[in-house]
Amino acid sequence: MKKLIRTMAILFICMLMLVSSAGLSMASAVGNVKTLTLKSASASAVTLQWSAVSGAKGYRVYKYIASQKKWKAVKTTTSRSYKDTAIVRGEIYQYRVKAYEIKNEKKVFSEKYSNTVKAVIAPKKVTGLKATSIKSTSVILKWNKTDKATGYRVYKYNPTSKKYEKLGDTAETSYSVTGLDSNTTYKFKVKAYTKSGKTKYGSASNAATVKTRPADVKSFRLSKSTADSYTLSWGKSKGVSGYQLQKYNESTQKWVSVKRLTSTSYTVSDASGVQTKYRLRTYVKSDNKYTYGAFSKTVTGSCLPGIPEDLKAAVNSDNGISLTWSKVSGASGYTVYSYSAQNGSWSTAGSTKTNTFTVKNIKNTDTYRYAVSSYIYINGQKLSSEKCESVSILFESKEKPDSIYSEEMEKSGILGYLYDPKEGCFYTSADPWQRVVGYNSVFDVMGPFTLIDFDTVRLRFEYQNKDWMIQLWKGQYGLVFYGAEVGVYTKPKDRDVMHYDAASDSEMLKMSMTFIEKNNKGVWKEKFTRPYGDYWWCTGFLPGTRYGKYDRMKLDMRITMKDYEMLSGVTTALKENNIDYTVQGLDVYFVYE
Repeated sequence: MKKLIRTMAILFICMLMLVSSAGLSMASAVGNVKTLTLKSASASAVTLQWSAVSGAKGYRVYKYIASQKKWKAVKTTTSRSYKDTAIVRGEIYQYRVKAYEIKNEKKVFSEKYSNTVKAVIAPKKVTGLKATSIKSTSVILKWNKTDKATGYRVYKYNPTSKKYEKLGDTAETSYSVTGLDSNTTYKFKVKAYTKSGKTKYGSASNAATVKTRPADVKSFRLSKSTADSYTLSWGKSKGVSGYQLQKYNESTQKWVSVKRLTSTSYTVSDASGVQTKYRLRTYVKSDNKYTYGAFSKTVTGSCLPGIPEDLKAAVNSDNGISLTWSKVSGASGYTVYSYSAQNGSWSTAGSTKTNTFTVKNIKNTDTYRYAVSSYIYINGQKLSSEKCESVSILFESKEKPDSIYSEEMEKSGILGYLYDPKEGCFYTSADPWQRVVGYNSVFDVMGPFTLIDFDTVRLRFEYQNKDWMIQLWKGQYGLVFYGAEVGVYTKPKDRDVMHYDAASDSEMLKMSMTFIEKNNKGVWKEKFTRPYGDYWWCTGFLPGTRYGKYDRMKLDMRITMKDYEMLSGVTTALKENNIDYTVQGLDVYFVYE
C-alpha cells in the first residue's frame, strides 16, 4: 500500500513538471516595440511606422476610436508601417503596436504595447455660411453644424492686406461681428476645427458677402410743442443721403411714408388734439436705388394740451379756497399755480388728476391769485399747457386781529394815521385831512426840503370827461418812516392848473397793495399788505431809514377798474410807462419796481 502511494506521488510531480514546461515553452521571448511614430495624417489616411524588434515575426496594430471609446485590433502585418484609410473627418484616433513571434505554430505577442500616438483629423468644410441681422455696425454670421468639429474660426477679409484675417473662435454655429462701418461691404469665411492637443482646421467655407445698412438715426425726439403744432428733430447721421419719415395710420393699423427729408427736423402744423406715432430711418441713394437703415424707436408727436377754462375760486367752509375749472379732453392732470407778491413770480401750489383743487389752512386776510395748466405725458416727458387766465379772490380770515382803535378812529385816526399791529405798519385813515388838499406836482418838488426821498410814477388817462391820475410813490418819508402810497385823483378837463382833487367816495377804486423790500442778502421779502378794499389813498409806512434805497422796494398791485373804458385807459398808461401787467376781468395786476 505504501509502495502504491509513493508511485502515485511521483507520477503527480512529473505531471506538474510537464505542465510547467509547456507554460514556459509558450512564454514570449520577443521584445516590445520601442518607437511608434505618426508619419502622416490627412483627411483620407493615417500612416504609422515603428522600429524593428529583434526576433519578431510580425506586428499587430491597435486603434482607439474616441467616439466609440474602445480599442480594437485593425491590422496584423509583417511590415513596420501601416496606412489606415478608414478615416472619418473630424475624428480623433489613437494607435499602438505589439510585436509577436511564432511558437508552436502560434503567435506569441510582446509583453507590452508600444507608445501611443494620436492622429487628429481635420473636419469637413463648413457649409451654409450666411449673414443675418444686418445692421449699420454689426452682423450675425450663421452656418451649418459640421460633424465632429470641436469649434469654428471666423475670418474677415482685409482689403489692405488682401487676406482673410482671424476675428475669433466659437463653439457655436453663429458669431456676432461688431464695430463695422455703416454702408460698407464686407466678406467673411469660417473654418471648422478639431482639437485634442493639436488643432486641425478644415477647409474654409465659401465667402459670405454682406453690405451693412446706412447709419442709424440719432436722437429722434419730440423737440418742441405748441398749442397747435409740434416739431420732430434728430441728429445728423454720417454718410447718408437723407431720412425717411413714417407715421402710423390708426385706422388701417399700418405704417405709411410721410416724406423723404434731407433736413434734421420736421414740423407738423394744425395738429391740435391729435397724437400721432412716428418712426424714422436713414437712406442712401445710389443709381436711383434706395438702401435703408434700421427704423428708430417710435416717437409720439403731440401738441400741448388744451388750456383749462372757466377757472373759479370760492371760499369754502374749512377756512380755505376751492378752485374749479372745466375739464380738458385727454389731459393726464392739472398743475395749480399761486402768485407770490414777495417774489413777483408764480410758483406751483400743487397738482391734481381732477378739475378741482383746495387750498387749505389759510390764516391771513389777503387777496389770493391762482392759475391752472393741464398736462399730458408723451414719450416719457411731461407736456404742460399755458396757464389759464388767473383768478383772484379776497379771503377774509375768520381769526379776528387784535384792534387798538375804535371805529371812530378808523374813520379819522390820530392826525390821519392808524397802526395795524398784525402787519406792523402805519397807514392813513379813510378820510384824513390830506384828502381836502388833493394833489399838486409842487408837493413832489418840495419833498426833498421835507427830507422825503422817493420814486414815483403817474398813470394819467381820461375817463368820463375827466382827467384821472393814479400815482404811486415808494421811498423815505422824513427821518422816521419809509414805505409807499397810491393815490387816486381827478380834475375837470377845463381846469388849466395842474391841480388834482382827491377822488370822491364814488370815484374811489378797489385795490390792494403789497410792499416788498430787498434785504442785505439780496432776498425780496414781503413787509406788509394793505387789504383789498375801496381807496382813494392806499398807504403803508414802516419805522426806519432807507434814504437812497427806493430801488430796493417794489409794490405788487391789484386795481379793479370800474368798466372797460377805464381799463383801456389804465393799461395804455401802464404801457407808456413800460410797466408789464396782466388783466383778469376788470382787475389789473402789475408790479411797480
